[in-house]
Amino acid sequence: MMVTWTDWIFEDIVKTIREPLLVLDSDLKVILANESFVNTFKVTPEETLSNLIYDLGNKQWDIPKLRELLETILPQKTSFDNYE
Repeated sequence: MMVTWTDWIFEDIVKTIREPLLVLDSDLKVILANESFVNTFKVTPEETLSNLIYDLGNKQWDIPKLRELLETILPQKTSFDNYE
């Protein structure tokens, strides 16, 4: 996969966001985790990137309600805020 100028800009923007943030691909694998996420959840990029969100942190993200949101909302190309 070729990295473009817009990919770099996108990554730089994500890095500046102060809240923990993950960017997922269509298979729900992590393609980007900002520094705030890494620091907040005390993980490394190596153990986060390319993994399914549900497998992160000994499967602590494998939450039925989160799974429902990701698997029903994302395919509809909508978004949600403030999931805790």
